[in-house]
Amino acid sequence: MADYVRGVKAGIFSGIIYGVLYWIIAALVVSVLWTSLVATDIQALGFTSVLYENVYMFVFYIVGGIIFSLVYAVIYDSLPGRTSIWKAIVFSPIVWLIFGLALGYWNLTNYGTTYYIVSNVLIGLLAALVWGWLLGLLWDKLGTPSSTLQQSTYQKQPYEKPQMMYTHKPEQPAQHHTPQQTQRHEQTYEKPTYTQPPQQQQQLQQKPTYQQPTQDKSWQEKPQDKPWQEQQDKPMQEKPQEKQWQEQQEKPQEQQPMYTPPQQQQPQTTGRVCPKCGSQLRSDSKICTACGAEI
Repeated sequence: MADYVRGVKAGIFSGIIYGVLYWIIAALVVSVLWTSLVATDIQALGFTSVLYENVYMFVFYIVGGIIFSLVYAVIYDSLPGRTSIWKAIVFSPIVWLIFGLALGYWNLTNYGTTYYIVSNVLIGLLAALVWGWLLGLLWDKLGTPSSTLQQSTYQKQPYEKPQMMYTHKPEQPAQHHTPQQTQRHEQTYEKPTYTQPPQQQQQLQQKPTYQQPTQDKSWQEKPQDKPWQEQQDKPMQEKPQEKQWQEQQEKPQEQQPMYTPPQQQQPQTTGRVCPKCGSQLRSDSKICTACGAEI
């Protein structure tokens, strides 16, 4: 929904500023182009006519600002741009086409082409863009406060841990009722009786009948399973490799002869004895191996 009040406020203020800018720009243009304007009948104009024209244009711009700000409020959502200022700047060339070119055409007939191009075309476009910027700025200022202003005015208070207050309620003494009070209470109080709906009563009255479950015979033997069972019943045939291994295990292991080291041949001894040391001598030895004596 369009915010018309906001648009009227923004249009009034922007129209006033736009009218002031028009006065300033018109005075500058007249001062710069004074030599070319002297040739016309501008000197014949009186003070009242000049004042009347400026006041008329000032009021005209205020009324035009209100009208166009209302249009801006209606088509605000459809205008391109992220912010309201850019939306208003995009909307401002429409104001320039109406006020600057169409309604300012009488300047072309009165003051010539130069004044019309400078005042209405160039300066009028610049003034329209400034008016659009003012309209978008005032649209934000006169609307709801932004989140940045709310954050700046909000003072963050330090966190205070809440204190738990434990209050002990005094025990109330037991209230003993008199027999009259209990009898009166029993008379006023009626126990609620629960009545079951008729459908549930019929279901409860009907005793459940036990149905014997049907036997599932799908697990029984099928003719396709018989060959497999016959193969399972047959004894496993031994493989030839397993037979050879069993025969090797059953054969008694041959006892290998144990290794005995060769015995050293003892020297043949005779009854000869060394006269010095008394050790036995060989038959063919002439020297005693023990003491080295010659025999």
